Amino acid sequence: MNAIEPLRTLIAYGATLIVLVMLDLIWLRYASDAFFRPAVAEMLTDTPNFFAAGLFYFFFAAGLIYFAVVPAAKNSSIAAALLNGAFLGFLGYMTFDLTNLAVLRLWSVKVSAIDISWGTFASAIAAGAGFTILAKI
Repeated sequence: MNAIEPLRTLIAYGATLIVLVMLDLIWLRYASDAFFRPAVAEMLTDTPNFFAAGLFYFFFAAGLIYFAVVPAAKNSSIAAALLNGAFLGFLGYMTFDLTNLAVLRLWSVKVSAIDISWGTFASAIAAGAGFTILAKI
């Protein structure tokens, strides 16, 4: 590894993080009212815990870099970045949603299916963006 690799990876991380957060902000703005509030309103807080949310995005974007973007860059394969990103998103969001189905009375299968699908999609796009930036610099 040459001296520039950590900087390139950090820039790709930044791109991955920005895309992931932006996609989720857009999604949560619309999905919250359409899907989450009607299904689980009694469990939602009025004010999100931004520190906890920030930790999630910080570490999840790092996971996308480690498990999807960097391995795909070694093979110059955006398809691998998208697929690995999607798989990591599927696993991460599935863990959250299936745990909620297991322990919360008001959590619904519909909310889980929509949320897992969203997490899979958003993670693939974020990993693809990170890969694209890494490949260009």
